Amino acid sequence: MKRRALLLLLWPACALVGAVSLVWMLAAIVSGSDRAWTLILAYDQVGNATTGGSIDEMLSSRAWRAARDGKRWGRVLCRVLDDGADTGDIAAQDWCWVRKGDTAEELWRRELAPMGLRLLSDVLGSLDRGQVLMTPQPAEPATWEPAYRPTKLAGG
Repeated sequence: MKRRALLLLLWPACALVGAVSLVWMLAAIVSGSDRAWTLILAYDQVGNATTGGSIDEMLSSRAWRAARDGKRWGRVLCRVLDDGADTGDIAAQDWCWVRKGDTAEELWRRELAPMGLRLLSDVLGSLDRGQVLMTPQPAEPATWEPAYRPTKLAGG
């Protein structure tokens, strides 16, 4: 009972940290900070822990095992992943204006969050209808995590 009470007390703190880290992540992405990658890896760990996986396993390895076991989500995700970093085909994209004086939070609330939800809904709807339309991403503007050299990551 004491452990459950402690966990209930920690839950709001975790929710607050999650919200703050999303804002920090967006700011890090916009500013080109290396912190963005660290936060993305942390969310990958949270996602794995939430779905019953190991926090030390990356989503790509879980997707590979799921695809090997015939699970649809794993096959779809493995089709999208490649051995680059943000170099794979594009399922959906859009753009928005960044206004002078915009904060990361304002941009997220006004443009990016609604856009992301709409695009995700569109892609999931397409997948549900069996219409996966992927657009190859041009190699030149594809981004690379600064810790990596722009070579095949799986090639060693």
